[in-house]
Amino acid sequence: MKPGSKAFIIDAQGRQKIMPFLKSVSDSLIWIPKRDDRQYTIGDVIIVSSFRVNTEIKTEKVNPFGNLFLEEWSNRKKKIHGWMYNLDKCHVLIYNFLNSDECYGFPFQKTKEWFMKNKERFVLKEQNKYSQHNDSWGRLVPIDVLIQEVGMLHFPLYNPAWQEKWNQLIEGIENASS
Repeated sequence: MKPGSKAFIIDAQGRQKIMPFLKSVSDSLIWIPKRDDRQYTIGDVIIVSSFRVNTEIKTEKVNPFGNLFLEEWSNRKKKIHGWMYNLDKCHVLIYNFLNSDECYGFPFQKTKEWFMKNKERFVLKEQNKYSQHNDSWGRLVPIDVLIQEVGMLHFPLYNPAWQEKWNQLIEGIENASS
């Protein structure tokens, strides 16, 4: 993602929008720089509280079709897998939408296992929202399916229920790792 590109700007807007929540659930935040190799295994940010939570954040402007784009290929022509394969040390994926106060959070490793077993059920589509040098491909998975089958949680931003949902998500991750 190049600085100044449309995708870079949307990513920065997403971080700004979700920052008050992230600060409210953490003792500190450690942002992983974009060109740091840990971006490919940990994600975007380490949320430090009673439990270290490696977190990937995805941002889109709108969600007109009720799907999430789960990246299978970062560069299909070069056979480079996407973040659904590479984020081996990520605990949580947060997907947020700029046009609304909606975020979705789910336990990443559980989602990754589910994805590997179920990906063929969903359409593989090239990312065509932004012009970029790589050909990124992902599966379009309905949000309702992720809520029912993976346990993804809906987090309305700026609503006190956010913290309760976050605590549910973290408890599930802590229980799975013990």
